[in-house]
Amino acid sequence: RRRESDGGDRPPHKRRRRDIIQTDERLVLHRIPAGITQQHISDMFVAHTQIRPSEVPEVEYSTSVSAKGEKKKRVIQGKVTVSFHSRKHADLAFETLGGDVYPDAVGTPQKRIHLKGGGFVAVKQNMFR
Repeated sequence: RRRESDGGDRPPHKRRRRDIIQTDERLVLHRIPAGITQQHISDMFVAHTQIRPSEVPEVEYSTSVSAKGEKKKRVIQGKVTVSFHSRKHADLAFETLGGDVYPDAVGTPQKRIHLKGGGFVAVKQNMFR
């Protein structure tokens, strides 16, 4: 695919940045370390935001291989979409979570929530045009 703006080729793995217009009543959590349960996620929101999610589905875990130098490491990380009672609840939960907001590869705002045992969970607003 060719970019209109600069005439260059976009690598196939890069998605186009999008203009964000609205959020909905969900937050997407990803890069969840192995062993984190639905209850941990629900408790995290209550402890850090005083907002209880309306639904926390089971975390979907997948395994990938991370190569740093000559060492290869198997990494297990999860993803889940957490629902709240309204868009305002989801927005407030995202705003209330500690951490700096930074955009992901396509411009969606996200935060890193650091865990007691090490590692972090990335929390993104579920956004659409």
